[in-house]
Amino acid sequence: MGVGDVRSQISLDPYAAKPTFAFNLELREMPLVKLNDFSKAYGHFTFDAGTLKVAMEASANNGAYRGYIEPVFDHMSIFNPAKEDNPITAVWEAILEGVTRIVRNHPKDRFGTKVPFAGTFDHPNPEILTTVFNAFRNAFVKAFQGELPAGNKLPKVEPEKKQ
Repeated sequence: MGVGDVRSQISLDPYAAKPTFAFNLELREMPLVKLNDFSKAYGHFTFDAGTLKVAMEASANNGAYRGYIEPVFDHMSIFNPAKEDNPITAVWEAILEGVTRIVRNHPKDRFGTKVPFAGTFDHPNPEILTTVFNAFRNAFVKAFQGELPAGNKLPKVEPEKKQ
């Protein structure tokens, strides 16, 4: 894509019987219009303007994982009636634009949430209600930053002990 800034770190034990790792990722200033092929294919909408920031931390040990992903959309615009020829797509984009405007942090013009995840690789356990709650928290309490905590150090993954 040639735009944005991505930083990532991983610490892992490649010889462990079950996935064992610590991982973080930070994406900054990705223009949303660069994601239009993806959003059109999977969400049937396109972005008109805005940028994306994402922070993610994840770790796994003995088949269990935990972490979060925090997507933040700054100055996001979806609906542009002048660009849309299909009336069904126009209505869908207007609904998406309306919902994201309602749960947007207006002082920062920012829509975001924090999606926690934890479970085992055999039985994932998504936290849908927490994700929805966090979208409202972003809008009305405190805006998410889409950044990893300052000074955050990746924990060292110890090799699995052979018995």
